[in-house]
Amino acid sequence: MDGDLANVVASTAEAAFVTDEEETIISWNEAAQSLLGWSAEEVLGKACFGVLCGVDAFGNRYCKQECAVKEMAKNSEPIHRYQLIYTSKEGKPVPVEISIVVVSNPGSESSQLVHLIRPLAGGDGPLGEPTRGPVSTRNGGPEELGLSDRELEILRLLASGKSSREAANELGIKYATVRNHVQNILRKLGVHSRVEAVSLALRNKLI
Repeated sequence: MDGDLANVVASTAEAAFVTDEEETIISWNEAAQSLLGWSAEEVLGKACFGVLCGVDAFGNRYCKQECAVKEMAKNSEPIHRYQLIYTSKEGKPVPVEISIVVVSNPGSESSQLVHLIRPLAGGDGPLGEPTRGPVSTRNGGPEELGLSDRELEILRLLASGKSSREAANELGIKYATVRNHVQNILRKLGVHSRVEAVSLALRNKLI
């Protein structure tokens, strides 16, 4: 990893870690250790999904090989803040909000993902009871929220685990069109990520 990037991650007071193209943890700072319990020596070289075991607001497994965040970075899609519940070294749930910074390697198509982690109120570890709902509290049916039939169709595909590119192929439309629909869905639902959008849609029985 680039020395300057390593120094930035090490010096920030915010919990942070970096993964490479293979989803391997290549940097882990002291704030991440304080928040989640693992030392750098324990996690470096390991797959992030195997260490953190992140789940969404309903307890569904989100962190996995070939994750959505990696796919979005690969496709140069904007990655909005999103919320997950990580598992600490002690096995306790830690609700967090995550921001991603994509750092491209000069002269290469590869990139590294910097994960900036902010603890959320909630969780039955040091943070209290687990958070079990998406950020947005908006309610209502598709008509009240202004979702079109196409947007609902795309939401269903996202809920089934499809990427934007896979959704475009299945619907026979352009990838850029799907990306625009996704942005409209996030705006209309008042959420910041696909995970939150799907969680809200399921909670309100939109899909």
